[in-house]
This record gives sequence, C-alpha cells and structure tokens, in this order.
Amino acid sequence: MRSTRGPGTKWGKTFAPAARDAFTYGGKQYGVPINLDAKVFAYNKKVFADAEVKKPTSFQELLKTCDTLDKAGYTPIAFGNKHGWPAIHYMTQLNAQWVPGKVRDADYKPSGGKFTDPGYVRALKSLKELSKRCFTGQANGVAHESAQATLFQGESAMQFVETFEFPLLSAKDVPKSFKDNWSFFRMPASAGAPGDQEALVGAPDGLLVNPKSKNAGLAVDFLKFFTGKQNASLMTEMNDWLSPVQGSADSASPQNKEALKMISGTKNFAVWLDTVTHTQVAQAYLSGGEGLLDGSLTPEEVMAKVREAAKKARAEVGS
Repeated sequence: MRSTRGPGTKWGKTFAPAARDAFTYGGKQYGVPINLDAKVFAYNKKVFADAEVKKPTSFQELLKTCDTLDKAGYTPIAFGNKHGWPAIHYMTQLNAQWVPGKVRDADYKPSGGKFTDPGYVRALKSLKELSKRCFTGQANGVAHESAQATLFQGESAMQFVETFEFPLLSAKDVPKSFKDNWSFFRMPASAGAPGDQEALVGAPDGLLVNPKSKNAGLAVDFLKFFTGKQNASLMTEMNDWLSPVQGSADSASPQNKEALKMISGTKNFAVWLDTVTHTQVAQAYLSGGEGLLDGSLTPEEVMAKVREAAKKARAEVGS
C-alpha cells in the first residue's frame, strides 16, 4: 500500500505508533495494523509472594530470582522448546538488547547479513544462563503448552508468553488459584548491553492493499471502517485481543489494558527473528537454539553456523 493511500494524518494518529511504524518502509506506509502482540513474562503472584521475590528490574536480577524460586521448590520459568520457536523468541529479545539496532537491521537483510557483532554471542550466552538457572529441564522435549500447564498448576513461577495468550491464562478450565492471581512484566534490561533495552519482541498483524488493484480505493475505505474505534472495540470485546487502535480497550481484561499501555509507550518492536531473516538463517538459528539448550553446541558454534547460512543467503540473492 503506497503512502498516498496509507493512513493520513488523522487516521494514522489513531494507531499505537510502534504498530503503525511496523508497516512503514522508506518513509512510506504500506499497510495498517489490525492487532498487537508482544512477548512478556506472565507470573504467578502468589508463588512470587510465597518465595519472597519481586518483579526483577534487570537481567541479573532475573537470574537471582530464578535461583531463589528454585531453592523454594519451583521451576522458575516454564519453558518448552519442542517446536523450536520459543527459543527463537528469546533470541529475538536478547539480540535486540545486545546488538545495536543498525547492525541488527543490516544483518537481518538477506543481502547484507554478516552476523559478526560480538553481541550475538553474548545474547546466546544469556540464553544459556537462563537455561541453566531458570528453565524447565530437557526443554527440547517439552511442548510450550505442556510447560504452560505447570504454570497453571503452581509448579512453575512464570513463563515467557505472547499477549495473544492472555485469554488462555484466564480461561474457564484454568485453576482459579492462577487465573485470578497473575500479572506480567517485560524482559528486564541487560546492564551494559549496547542494544535497544526498550525494544519489545513481537509484531502486529496487518493488512496491505495492492496499489495496482482497480479497487484499491474501496479496500482503503474498508480498512478505515475495519480499524475504526467502534469495530476495534468490538474485536477486543469478542476476543480479548489487543487492538492497535487507541481508545479501544474499554472492554479488555486488566492485564491487556496494562499491556496496551506498555506497547503504546514502546518505540520499537523486535520482530520475530524467524520471520525477518532469510529462511536459511532462520533455520540455522532454530537448530542452533536446540543445540545450545541440549549442550551439543556452544554460543560460538551456533553463530558460526548462522554466519555460514548468511553467506549462502547472500549468494542466493546475488549480493
């Protein structure tokens, strides 16, 4: 969708800035967001209180919190990586914290990926530390949903979840002891890391219009109708999904209202690593994450595989 048919000044201001900007490239608007999704730690407030821990404000505090929870008899972070993507979500967030944004943007492009910045290895070392001190054991054999069940049952203290999952955390079949007693916090900052500590891993879904379509104008009119406050509010009421349309959260759950405030104040999304990189790079990260977690690969070895995949990707796209 070309900028001439993108959101005008008034229409554009109705969206959360980070969600709107996710569909902007080269100063032009190519689409509009229709929902919001970001990754946060959902946690059991009672478990935290019983273990006498608070929401961590730094990555090092998160690790220490895990140590305390482990000593208290809980799995600190419910984690299942059977399908690979949960580790990718952690790597997306940690890369954003440890690698400067301009370097990351260049590396994630198939034509320019080099992945030589030392921050990539440091991000993987952080993931390995989480695995040792926080995660469910043998996580590569555990599904995300199975790990989540331990959160509901009070066996685990927290889980890195998408805001899309918030309705599941308060579903009818979830034990009342959890669904009435949970909150969330974002991934804490990594002290001294040179990346973007405020970036949220996630991305909005959206719709684009083909400017060559004879019905492009009609399509834009429909998007204006679809993303109007009334319809956005209805979508939130029906699904308890976060809408990017500002002022549409009246019927949202308390947790989603708080999440909307967080996202609205966020300048940048760190979009899922496996959707913004070349498929060969994404696959190298996917298999590399599994190897890192089971101890068969070191962070340095994972990045060697990623660099080789990036080299093949550059050759494929002709750079």
